[in-house]
Amino acid sequence: IGVVRESEQTGQIIGRVNAIDIDDEPNDGLLGNRSNSRRFGYFIVEGNDDNAFSISGDGFVRTNIVLDREIAEYYRLRIVATDMRAHDPSSAMSDVTFLADEANYQHLTQCLFEVIVVDVNDNTPVFPPKIEISVSEDAIPGSVIGSATANDLDIYPALLYDKKSGSSLEDAFEIGRFNGRIVLRRSLIQDLNWKPEELVRPVELSVSASDGVNIVQTKV
Repeated sequence: IGVVRESEQTGQIIGRVNAIDIDDEPNDGLLGNRSNSRRFGYFIVEGNDDNAFSISGDGFVRTNIVLDREIAEYYRLRIVATDMRAHDPSSAMSDVTFLADEANYQHLTQCLFEVIVVDVNDNTPVFPPKIEISVSEDAIPGSVIGSATANDLDIYPALLYDKKSGSSLEDAFEIGRFNGRIVLRRSLIQDLNWKPEELVRPVELSVSASDGVNIVQTKV
């Protein structure tokens, strides 16, 4: 398993695979000193969407593109190692070339290499274009009358909400710090002087959301 943060530059090493051959013989008479240096060819043959990763001749898996967790948060790579004796070591081979010729190899082994892309705070929260809430003049204090929540593609950190203080009528409402719910703090009757022709009284609240880096505002 390899772990990499999104938005990192290409070429980041996220792990290594290493094939061994129990048939290898010592090359200098010393037990355990085997002559398997660069004896294997490694190929990513499945799961490499958008050619996001590459693998070197020594088994190091690297990023090939700048990863975005909001596009893909998990990869499952099938990596094949083949004995270099199975083909001409002087000829370069790509993963595509290997796939086309895979059936001709007798000395193969494979493994699954999982890559987890870690989220970073690289997106700005967004409120809906328009938020309207209706409330009756005789609503009970403490009632949840609606919500003003923003959308953030990042999973961390959680958004924090706030409401700007204003007139007495505006301050009759508060917003939940962690959930964006609009709550009636007290009765509205004392703040309303209805004119005969009025059926509704508009009240505008200034609400903000923050992800710790970016702050966005809207009117409710």
